[in-house]
Amino acid sequence: MNRRCWLVRLRPPLLALLLLLTGGCSQLKDIDKRLFIVAIGIDPVPNTKDKLKITLKAAIPQGDPKQGGQQFDLITVEGQSIAESLRLAKSKVDKELDFGHTKGLVFGEKLSPEALSYAVDWAVRRRDFQLVSLTALAKPSAYDILEQKVKTERVPGKALFLALGRFGTESPYITPAYLFDLHRRLYEPGWSPVLPVVEHRGDQFNINKAAVFRRNQRAGILSPEETKLFNILTRRNIRTNLNLIWQESGMAVNLDHTSSSYRIIAGGEGRPQILYTVKLSGMLEENRSVTSLSDDQMRELEQAYEEHMSQQIRGLLVKLQKWKADPLGFGLHYEARHTGTSWKELYPDAAFAVEVKMRIRSTGVIQ
Repeated sequence: MNRRCWLVRLRPPLLALLLLLTGGCSQLKDIDKRLFIVAIGIDPVPNTKDKLKITLKAAIPQGDPKQGGQQFDLITVEGQSIAESLRLAKSKVDKELDFGHTKGLVFGEKLSPEALSYAVDWAVRRRDFQLVSLTALAKPSAYDILEQKVKTERVPGKALFLALGRFGTESPYITPAYLFDLHRRLYEPGWSPVLPVVEHRGDQFNINKAAVFRRNQRAGILSPEETKLFNILTRRNIRTNLNLIWQESGMAVNLDHTSSSYRIIAGGEGRPQILYTVKLSGMLEENRSVTSLSDDQMRELEQAYEEHMSQQIRGLLVKLQKWKADPLGFGLHYEARHTGTSWKELYPDAAFAVEVKMRIRSTGVIQ
């Protein structure tokens, strides 16, 4: 009887047991022999050209996560490549490094754009990294951010990524950047990468800015207000407040419905025009004058908000244009629909027109 016939005549339970005992499964490690890495930080090594400092944040299981344990260990290695550094890291621990629970990559602000592109390419190539992992730019370094012990977190590293992914807090100042999207923006013509900036603040972190990149360098960092405007332009239904001084009184509208769209008009030899339409809706949450508003006054307030927001949004678009950055994807939109002239030649001379439609539905509980 040959070997193939002998395997076929085995009963299914015996065949399954035989497959489990084969050498192909000998590389599997029990869960108590694994060290789960929840985050990776990448920083440059000072006074070196290509050396990188890799920080691995390893979670230490504490039984019931509801007890509030946040024990972790930081493994730091330096090497010429990330793959080499991970091999060196294995010599510092007693367990197999497991990246199946890695939730994100944190890049130090001093990391060069070339090193950042290399790190993103490395992460995308690995099969045990999730493409939905979150990415961020750390200030002053990735090590300082990963070293923090946040009192509100129950699982190591979870507080940072709950904020970055907007799974917990829904801040209008946070711009999520997933690994797959960052990789696409780095290599797709007509699109610029954007990363949220995580700042080290004692025992806490602060995320209210965004870093905009060009293909070969960092273009600049958006302020908190500019980051909020950028999120209004790129996402729907941003919940935030808009402040305005109107008739010498402070006003604040709580937005709960936002949407935006744009058209690119580039005909003939004239400069192209980008027409942006932004729709905002909310309720009046704060009125420092403490007086009721008539219907006519509400219309005037809406018009004041429309003029104010139009100026603010146009200022942001012009600033991104001066940076020669295109995080809104105008180039991708244009070159997908037009042939001939490259968007790189048209973008520096493009003109912006912004139309804001503001609707204040109510003045709150007080009528």
